[in-house]
Amino acid sequence: MAIYHLMLEGSCHARLLDDAAAIELVTGDLIMFPRGDGHVLGCDLRRAPWAAGTLVESSPASCTAAAATAPASSAGISPATAGCAGR
Repeated sequence: MAIYHLMLEGSCHARLLDDAAAIELVTGDLIMFPRGDGHVLGCDLRRAPWAAGTLVESSPASCTAAAATAPASSAGISPATAGCAGR
């Protein structure tokens, strides 16, 4: 099962749980995890992550999302960052 995140506004960093290398995502970027790999998204990936289910609200109709059950977490995503996720 693939998991994806689309950056609608702002920016953040993403990395796999078992990899220290991170990439920057900006408005319009799409990142996909084709095998549902565990990952973190955030502005500061040095911070302890929170489970996505505690952060994710219902997505707008234009972005069908199931992020609340996705194996993703956030490390301090700023209020100026907006995105959608799904699988």
